Amino acid sequence: MRGVGLALALLAAAAPAAARHVPVRDALCISLSAGPLLGAAPAGREAYLGALAELGWRWLRTDFTWTALEPARGRFAFADYDDVVERARAHGVALLGILDYGNPWAAPQAPANDDHYPPADPADFAAFAGATAAHFAGRVAAWEIWNEENSPTFWKPAPDPAAYARLALEAARAIRATGARVPIATGGLAPTFDFLFYHQDWGFLTAAAAAHRGWLRAFSAAAMHPYTFLQTPAPEYDVNAIGPSVPHQLADFRARLAAASGGRLPVWVTELGWYTAPDSGNPLFPPGVSEDDQARYLVRGTALALAAGAARVCWYTLTDFANFLHDKEAAFGLVRWTPDPVPGALVPKPAYTAARTFAATLADTHFGRDLSARLGLLGAGGYALAFRGRARTVLVLWAPGAPVALRLTAPGRVRAARLIALDGAVTPLDPRGPIALTLGPSPVYLELEEGGT
Repeated sequence: MRGVGLALALLAAAAPAAARHVPVRDALCISLSAGPLLGAAPAGREAYLGALAELGWRWLRTDFTWTALEPARGRFAFADYDDVVERARAHGVALLGILDYGNPWAAPQAPANDDHYPPADPADFAAFAGATAAHFAGRVAAWEIWNEENSPTFWKPAPDPAAYARLALEAARAIRATGARVPIATGGLAPTFDFLFYHQDWGFLTAAAAAHRGWLRAFSAAAMHPYTFLQTPAPEYDVNAIGPSVPHQLADFRARLAAASGGRLPVWVTELGWYTAPDSGNPLFPPGVSEDDQARYLVRGTALALAAGAARVCWYTLTDFANFLHDKEAAFGLVRWTPDPVPGALVPKPAYTAARTFAATLADTHFGRDLSARLGLLGAGGYALAFRGRARTVLVLWAPGAPVALRLTAPGRVRAARLIALDGAVTPLDPRGPIALTLGPSPVYLELEEGGT
């Protein structure tokens, strides 16, 4: 059993360096494609947005799809999106809109019914972006330009850093020309592809920035998707150069930003998740993680991303879909697949409960310090991330491998202590005596409230 005095650790957690981290409540986000929202009846839209509001994750990232919004040149169809936007506002949910993808009338080289080909003239996309931003001014809180543009799935026939850089730059300028002062992010980059194609993690970003001098100055944030390799290993797991942990990927991405003169930009993690399908449906991908591990990884991955300085972390995604047993893309959800949902009918997976506990426990805090080394946990494989709020510290504690015993002594100014489990269960603790814990793969929260001297 390790015995550790906590007074110096708590002082370190409150150090000024923590000020650069955003409040957790402003960082938490869910990424949900537009299909479930636009395709649902009004009751279904209410069910999804109500579940998101109850979760306490304040941001929703969703597609503002070009083909749906401008089906013919100059003819816009905003009605369905207006309904979704107004319902989100009523639930207190801020929107991060993804301006994507191509459009058949603007991409004559594209096969029928495939909108993942960019336009022949990026000015057409810029006009769409400007008109959409103008229409939703004051109602959409931020924009992201395209999604996984470094993936051959989403930019066809093959990713093109220079072409994407030009399209995104023209779109950002068109949005700014409307007078909008909302944040604009680069499209979230997919992991792994860049190492294969550019022989460097996140090399697409480097190539895009090199194609247009000062390109990153047009943006408010840079987005990335640090899925672990094949979307199943734990968030801490480092295995090789193309299968790094979440913190490793964020560090690599920041290095690419700094090298491209974009070191000032906040990093947004606009997708992160683990799927639970027993059959991935793809011979290249293994079976998914258990539902319990999905819940554990959500907390551990989100906490590690915030500790690494991410200013936004979007879980992918809110709901499972019909083929959740045999398709990994249908099994990232926090709630179970429910046909024709109505408010109150969605069934939470363990990850939903874990996400709600995370938000409720940490919402008004910001990341302070990684105390793993100070508390003697590094050698044993344990983690201790300190989040600071007003007159309180919350330690997020876990050990991915073998159990780790920890004994803490709280400083005298702590007047109340409690242990909060992954599912929100609370155990009051006596702050005057030693606090003995055994850490395992399920994170726990040690909340220490300070009183007067």
